[in-house]
Amino acid sequence: YFATAPGESDILSSLNYALGQINSLQPDFSNYLSKKYFTSSSSLSDIVLTSDEKEYIKKHPVITVAYDPAWAPIEYKDESTGQMNGIMRDIYDRISKATGLKFNFVTSDSFYKARGKYKEQADMFSSLSYDYNWGKKLGYTLTSPFLSLQVVQLYKNEPGKVIALPIGYYLTKCVKEKYTGDGYKYKLYPTVRECVDAVYKGEADSTFINSLELNYYLSEAKYSNLTSNTVLGFQQEISIAVGRNEDEELYSIMNK
Repeated sequence: YFATAPGESDILSSLNYALGQINSLQPDFSNYLSKKYFTSSSSLSDIVLTSDEKEYIKKHPVITVAYDPAWAPIEYKDESTGQMNGIMRDIYDRISKATGLKFNFVTSDSFYKARGKYKEQADMFSSLSYDYNWGKKLGYTLTSPFLSLQVVQLYKNEPGKVIALPIGYYLTKCVKEKYTGDGYKYKLYPTVRECVDAVYKGEADSTFINSLELNYYLSEAKYSNLTSNTVLGFQQEISIAVGRNEDEELYSIMNK
């Protein structure tokens, strides 16, 4: 934290704004600082597996992982190949290389449908917002978070009170809890892109996304006229979700 003298509200506001801009424009800045100034106890290249974990991998060489088909750039279905793509795919490729585990990725038409369809069929869900109770409700145990992302409000003319939100997302739940005043209305859509499109078309005043999504969508010329505000104190942490009925060795491997 930064600390200012009592009454220096202008300085405090400027510092908060600057920190918010850093998080929006460089979402991995905290990871950069951590790598620069602290020595990591482990990395994917030097993971040490216990004998029980090695035995688990021998018995379960392929893990079925459900994923969100429309949460770009974190994870999404590449329509040209039908395969999972995005940041999480890169992470799982590295986990596979480090541990020997292979992953079979499955999905549906939306996050909400993938959640329901594969709740009992998949061993894991690729990534979920980090909240123990949220994970438990969905039937998963969550690893320690590996990403912490700034949440921003995306709008065209002004933030307004008609908010587009994706169905079934943790961020949707949080926004509804945070913005409960008179006049707020919510329009629900199957995917994040449809929420962004709703703002672009004027069907909604704003939507809420994380900093990685912000950079992804604003890189498209179509959305260049959209504006964002950093929501101070509003972060989204991301973790891997392991089925609560799975062996504890799978969780311990993923948590490493």
